[in-house]
Amino acid sequence: MRDAADGLRILEKIKTLDRQVHVIMLSSQAQYGIALQTVQKGAEQYVLKGRDQFDQIDGSSRRC
Repeated sequence: MRDAADGLRILEKIKTLDRQVHVIMLSSQAQYGIALQTVQKGAEQYVLKGRDQFDQIDGSSRRC
């Protein structure tokens, strides 16, 4: 859970510096609550690490 907290802190710092920047979070945390918090804090997308992660990121980045 520490890694998730670190990721959330980094996201908050990024959004503090620039509210307009698009952030796609890549994580191994499969917990719904973590994904929800990440999106609530401003991430455009929450992507789980896995086989098709780069396809998901590519699709998300094209929508930003």
